[in-house]
Amino acid sequence: MTYQDISIYIEPVKGDRKRWKDKITEDIAEAKIALLGMSIASNKIRENFYSLYPQSTFVKIIDLGNIKTGQTDSDTRFAFMEIAKFLIEKNIILIVIGGNQDLTYSLYKAYSATGRVINLVSLDPIFDIGEMDGEINSRSYLSNIIVDKPNYLFNYSHLAYQTYLVEEDAIALMHKLYFDVERVGEVRSNLAQMEPYFRNADCVSVDISAVRSTDNFGSDNNIPTGLSAEEICQLMHYAGISNQVTSLGIFDYNIAKDVRLQGSFLQAEMLWCFVNGVSSRMYDSPFEPRTGITFKKFIVLAQDNELTFFKCDQTNRWWIELPYSAERTIPYGPIYFVPCTINDYQEALQNKMPDRWWNAFRKLR
Repeated sequence: MTYQDISIYIEPVKGDRKRWKDKITEDIAEAKIALLGMSIASNKIRENFYSLYPQSTFVKIIDLGNIKTGQTDSDTRFAFMEIAKFLIEKNIILIVIGGNQDLTYSLYKAYSATGRVINLVSLDPIFDIGEMDGEINSRSYLSNIIVDKPNYLFNYSHLAYQTYLVEEDAIALMHKLYFDVERVGEVRSNLAQMEPYFRNADCVSVDISAVRSTDNFGSDNNIPTGLSAEEICQLMHYAGISNQVTSLGIFDYNIAKDVRLQGSFLQAEMLWCFVNGVSSRMYDSPFEPRTGITFKKFIVLAQDNELTFFKCDQTNRWWIELPYSAERTIPYGPIYFVPCTINDYQEALQNKMPDRWWNAFRKLR
């Protein structure tokens, strides 16, 4: 498939991009990031994004425009999946604006079509595991991913859920599946501790209602509690600096409710923070260490378990080494490195097993 093949699904969008003229390219071969809109409402986000000033270090972006609406929702999802698959294979990072969060399922199918497993991070006040009635929507897409056969989902992390919006059985199911889940209060009080969740993620899916309504008017879910504008932007920076993230979707924006267009401007700032993060990537993963990247190794005995930590000298980021059974096949080789923080290392020094280690151990057991 070529760029010309996928262009039949896309409607180009024009606008004032003077401030970004040195960072926008029309050549797909030059692009590090591709921006794709899923609705007319995407244009207002775009307009605000291009009103911001780019940094001189920013990578090249190609603006694909908005996807053409098919005769049915299935047609539109198919076109979107084909575009996403093409960009994944070309190692171009996809940013999706507009549309509903069920498009996360199409992103998952795009990865699986390439034979790649996917690590998914979702920011959402609820768990989207609705009734399995065959219909894929913003409240059931996760169930469809979980039961997909063959299944390519390796890890799922859910950040900023709100306890009073979800059933206890749903929380229990998340833990039973060994998914990583963090309440909104935990995210807000330990923001830096959320960075490791993004480090091994391939896809980041954001329901804009994860942001509290005072900072975001453009959501169907008018929730007074949630993440602040500053917090969601910091999380987008974490997603950007992750060496592995190859797609970001910001979904469920309702421009009709965004009377002051504050929500569209917030999403523009979120995109800016993500692009800034991508432009700052250091490629420091122990999976594939780059030339000039070095690590310090620390061995700690915690609860009769020998834990091996690695700290990157250049970025100060931490990992825990986790060997696993030879019978298990995962895409990262004979050793799995769990992203962590210095807090996890300090916990081990106090003879406590870090939760990240336990969750990964159970998953690979």
